Amino acid sequence: MKIRNIIIVITVLILLIISCEKNENFDTQNTIDSTQVNTDSLVDSNVTQNYYNLVKIYGEWGHIYLWLFDETPLHKERFLWLTNNGYFDHQTFNRVVNNFVVQGGNDLDTLEMDTILEMTPYEKVNGLVHQIGALGAARLGDDENPLRMDLGDQWYICEEIDSANAARLDTGYVIFGQVISDLEVIKQLGRKPVNFNSDIPRNPIYFNIDTVTVSQTFLIDSIGYNIDTLMIPQQ
Repeated sequence: MKIRNIIIVITVLILLIISCEKNENFDTQNTIDSTQVNTDSLVDSNVTQNYYNLVKIYGEWGHIYLWLFDETPLHKERFLWLTNNGYFDHQTFNRVVNNFVVQGGNDLDTLEMDTILEMTPYEKVNGLVHQIGALGAARLGDDENPLRMDLGDQWYICEEIDSANAARLDTGYVIFGQVISDLEVIKQLGRKPVNFNSDIPRNPIYFNIDTVTVSQTFLIDSIGYNIDTLMIPQQ
């Protein structure tokens, strides 16, 4: 009887050992399969990103992102050169006209600026029009400036401009960029109080300008903009 019990115990132990080995092999296989799935998922999510160069204007009032048009290369190059060489550091929006434009630039005297920079040739492109958020080049009037050369240091951003003023400006001023972030920021700038009987802000509205490189994901998810909606120049 004792021998029979011993045989039963040994048999049970052997069966338990075999069962444990099978479970260990199963768990190992599951671990390998799981690792393979995670790796495949990582590879699939590694999508090639497009990157874009933008201009960021910012201050205590907030920030905006600007897209500069390749269709106006002279204005784009001049604006980027001025930005990258610090001409717009700690400057101000020196003109605010509600429901029209906010204007900024370098506060050097125009004559002094002309000794530093040549004026930018007239580079009007059909299809780049005055609308809210459009970036335009400021210039002297036609009487003083019949060739409509643009001041390198002064520019403006359209606020909620009406159709009549937009059409008037479209005939003689160059649009070379577009705000692609929250346009409400532009509307708020346009509502800043100005001095009596003037378009000069009552309190200085300071800004800095940087060039930034962003991914397509940032452009869509953080800025909320799709570049396919940009103005397309007429051919």
